[in-house]
Amino acid sequence: LYGLRVSNFIFSAGLSNVWGVDRGQYLGPAEPGALLKGDRYEKIHYSTIGIPVEARFMIPFKWVGLGITAYGNLNDGHSFGGLALCVYAGKL
Repeated sequence: LYGLRVSNFIFSAGLSNVWGVDRGQYLGPAEPGALLKGDRYEKIHYSTIGIPVEARFMIPFKWVGLGITAYGNLNDGHSFGGLALCVYAGKL
């Protein structure tokens, strides 16, 4: 990520590759004797380019810092985001 710091805020963005497996059509119940008894579904693999973004607010003290981070990844069909409370350690 490439970022910019403005006072106690840090804003970052970049490029990413997002991949995973989606659940497709129903194939049937679990096979007899299977360890996991869940239903079976078709596996649909995906891969797409995304834009990760992040905004941080940090209150630094001498050896520890407290902060909150909002993050996300904007992409075609599998976007996500979240919020995290953070503790930073070290010489700040």
